[in-house]
Amino acid sequence: MTPTAQSGPAHLYRAPLEGEQSALTGQDEQEQPRKLVGVVPSHAAEERRTFFDALEQAFPVRFQGREQNDLHGLDGVLAFGVQPTAQDPERRSAGVSDSAALPVAPPCPCLIVCAQSAGPARAVLTVELTEDRSLMGALRGRRLSEECAPSSSLPGPKDHLPGPSEGDRVLALADGRPVWWRRAGNSRWLQYSSYCPEDLGEGEALRDQLRAGHFMGLAPLLHLLHRVCSELAWERQPLRAAFVIDDPNLHHSSYGYLSYRELIAHADRHGYHLALATVPLDGWMFSRRAGALVGGHPRALSLLMHGNDHLSGELGRLLDDRTAQSALAQALRRTSALERRCGVAIERVMVPPHELCSTMALAAMFRLGFEGACIGRRHPWQDPRSLSTLLPARLLKWHPTDLIDGGLPVIPRHPIEQSREDLVFRALLRQPLILFAHHGDFADGLDSLAQAASEINGLGEVRWGSVGSIARDCFFSRRVGQTLHVQLHSRKAVLEIPPEVSALRVSVPSLIASEPQRWLLCGSAPVALRRGVGSWTSKTLPVASGERVELALVAGDPLDPASVPAPPRRPWPLARRLLVESRDRVRPLIAR
Repeated sequence: MTPTAQSGPAHLYRAPLEGEQSALTGQDEQEQPRKLVGVVPSHAAEERRTFFDALEQAFPVRFQGREQNDLHGLDGVLAFGVQPTAQDPERRSAGVSDSAALPVAPPCPCLIVCAQSAGPARAVLTVELTEDRSLMGALRGRRLSEECAPSSSLPGPKDHLPGPSEGDRVLALADGRPVWWRRAGNSRWLQYSSYCPEDLGEGEALRDQLRAGHFMGLAPLLHLLHRVCSELAWERQPLRAAFVIDDPNLHHSSYGYLSYRELIAHADRHGYHLALATVPLDGWMFSRRAGALVGGHPRALSLLMHGNDHLSGELGRLLDDRTAQSALAQALRRTSALERRCGVAIERVMVPPHELCSTMALAAMFRLGFEGACIGRRHPWQDPRSLSTLLPARLLKWHPTDLIDGGLPVIPRHPIEQSREDLVFRALLRQPLILFAHHGDFADGLDSLAQAASEINGLGEVRWGSVGSIARDCFFSRRVGQTLHVQLHSRKAVLEIPPEVSALRVSVPSLIASEPQRWLLCGSAPVALRRGVGSWTSKTLPVASGERVELALVAGDPLDPASVPAPPRRPWPLARRLLVESRDRVRPLIAR
């Protein structure tokens, strides 16, 4: 069946009445359970308040400043620096100590880090992660770059931790020196790091401290939080992966250096999936052979939408609702027309040309029924309105997708020709592993796809599929008693209710405080979501064991693409596309 843009009766999506709103804040909407992590000394918590606030949005924890003689009732401890112990004058005189420096040894997991940061390193360091089983799987055995120096490089012994003792297990070395280790043979979970977590700066997101070149301040703390929150953890899903190539169309069974038949055979041989991001304007012509190749091999190839006219940064220039709706509705109509004529489904996922897109364009996509957008830039919105809206978002690029406006998933992607170190951190965060390229990247053949697929498969259990399937069914779940909790990262999801489950609670991450009211469709019933700490949350919904439940984030004021006026006709977009496509098709012939 040919897919169509989602639309729905507007009367279903109304604002809650006064009585309904009060019910949403009642006993049915209890705060999720949270673990308590003590920050020692207490002033370290205040000095990094923005940093800990962001972590409280990302994890079911509360951080509380404590002194080292007040560790009762904690689920975990993060200690900045250590003090000499009265029981060990020799170590006290040297200005160093170990876990015994905490007068009341916490019976809970504990991470001891340096008291202050050493700042940038003189040269980029190479951090070698060991194969220790206590490390998250994606980190084991990796060699990653780090731009910050460990605090062991500071001048005085009071400023850094003692090195690992005999029997301790080293977790990471920076240029050959231990910088992260764990105490072995101890019944308690105890780790040390020569790096110091820092507060977030203005416009800085938590993800900026977990990236290639800057990760050692946060990575050990993430291990502590995963340990502390293990009983509240979401059920782990396989990693999702895909390749995307921008610009190819169905005019012929090849495009530039790419032969679709060779791509299909190569994808089958190496077990990956590849999506072709095609320009809706190109739908004026198609080849039946090309349509048969792409449509007949859905496990290997799929189609996405690549802008509308493919003008430079065209979606980034859509700065008001009317022009955004007009351009994107036209893209949907062109796409639907091509589907009807050639019989090949094109997924309702937008790849903005040149990685530029405004938040007004994303809002229009949500109302028109798009299932997502796939964008590589952290800030593809360069206009002042979009930037001012999303710069304060502390969890931008932290979740598997960013749900913008009413809930359009923005799926991250990464250039195939650049360093792929950041895929390690995407795997840690359970984000989709999507690499993109252009036909010119394959002038020497498809070996780079095979190499990249091998690297991605080495990051854990990976499920390859279309970007549309990632956009449609991205969620985490966990069961607490008879209630199934679901954290939604896509517009749509289909759940199979497990045995002995009678209730469902749905949460949707929130990036900024000024988001519009979010609505959830559970089956055919609209549910108003309530804003909580870093998320929107539903009331408890009754379900039955074995039931199949369809969830969808819906717009309060959906748009039918057929009802939106088309933008003015212009000859230049088609002329430009013909010139660009001619250039791309001629390049391989000239290279011979």
